Amino acid sequence: MPYLERLILLLTFCLPLSSCLFKGREGKEKRLNYFIEWDTTSLLRVVEDGVYPRSCLLKDGPLLLVYENGRGDVFVTRSEDEGVSWSDPVVAYAKFEYVDSNSTTSTLVNCANPEIVQLSNGDVLLACNLRPVTEGVYPFSIALKRSSDNGNTWLDETIVYTWSVNPVTVSFRRGHRDGMPVAVHDGTFIYVVVEDNLSGQFKPYIIKGTVNTPWSEAVMDGSPHRYSALRNPLPDTVYAGAPYLLRTYEGVYVLSYQTTEGRSPDWKRSTMEVVVSDTPREFGAPSRPFDVPLACEAKWNSLVDLGDNRVAAISSSNFDGKKVGIWMIKGKIKSR
Repeated sequence: MPYLERLILLLTFCLPLSSCLFKGREGKEKRLNYFIEWDTTSLLRVVEDGVYPRSCLLKDGPLLLVYENGRGDVFVTRSEDEGVSWSDPVVAYAKFEYVDSNSTTSTLVNCANPEIVQLSNGDVLLACNLRPVTEGVYPFSIALKRSSDNGNTWLDETIVYTWSVNPVTVSFRRGHRDGMPVAVHDGTFIYVVVEDNLSGQFKPYIIKGTVNTPWSEAVMDGSPHRYSALRNPLPDTVYAGAPYLLRTYEGVYVLSYQTTEGRSPDWKRSTMEVVVSDTPREFGAPSRPFDVPLACEAKWNSLVDLGDNRVAAISSSNFDGKKVGIWMIKGKIKSR
């Protein structure tokens, strides 16, 4: 596996990358004011009951979507028509009971936080967190499966926690937490979005590194390689966590997060917001793909590139007043 792919996958699975590898034009002569126009006619409930969706459009057409069922299992479903219709979900990772042979102590191990990516050779990797209910019996781990037939079949899982003998610190802000990292690259630089709680509430920040010499020094607080992602800062009291970053095939950067702005201060009732930029900074033109009542939610969101300046927003939401399920809506990136 090429070095760059291994590095990006490490950021994806061992810290949770934006699904699919990235390519596109390397720069623009001037700033473009992008915005996204959402197609309400494309709104679709993909799964009746599920959370934490992640998706990848494979090179030869199929769209894969992975998610948790909320009860410890990870499922995968596929679409051959860009998300208009979907196959019956199948279990990719199932929760299991682990018994320590030395002490006979046991614990249930749940599977959570799936992520999916396609390598340059066409293989598809599907990872998830293994989370023991009882600590100290089974280690918190990252499991990884590989498919060579577009996700129709999967090899047995392997466990990765770090792929290097000596782990490297990517970023750290003293007294705070860099959470939920998602990484993209433009061939020269790597951009990792994290949720940073410097203001007390999480906000999306970008951590910048180089492809050739990544993380030779950790990006600490005060570093010029750590900066707020948003053009217009949100108030300190507003929560904007669980970020997801996408670089489209055309080289446009799209960022999502779940926010309480204009809503209840309860982060559990936050909704998906999407911002866009022609560079990996100063994201603007915020839009909300789903019309979510204040008593409902749209959380643990992600984005997928559909090509031709089209993206899809994917969320676990109950905005229709029913139980939380997986929803998708398509949008077109335009410029003013």
